[in-house]
Amino acid sequence: MAKRPSIKGLGREIYFKETPEKEKIKQVKEQLSLERATFYIRPEQQEQLEKLKIKLRSTIRKQGKERKRLVDKSELIRLAIGLLNEQNEDLLLKRLTGKSS
Repeated sequence: MAKRPSIKGLGREIYFKETPEKEKIKQVKEQLSLERATFYIRPEQQEQLEKLKIKLRSTIRKQGKERKRLVDKSELIRLAIGLLNEQNEDLLLKRLTGKSS
């Protein structure tokens, strides 16, 4: 039976070894240039966002698809901002002000 490698002198490094999966995630995060932002939403919107995240994760799991990107609330918000940018400006103004321009 092989002797286990010594952990003497490794300190906390024994708990934080880089696994191939962690290394991939780290590389993806380094490739994405993200900025931190704070937005205020209503409590029911927070709940809707959480339910949507859980539902999408479940659907992806049931379909047996590989999760190339983690579905999280930040990813959903980035998607929503992209979809907003694709909308007609007049439609957005009407929704925001309740008036047509």
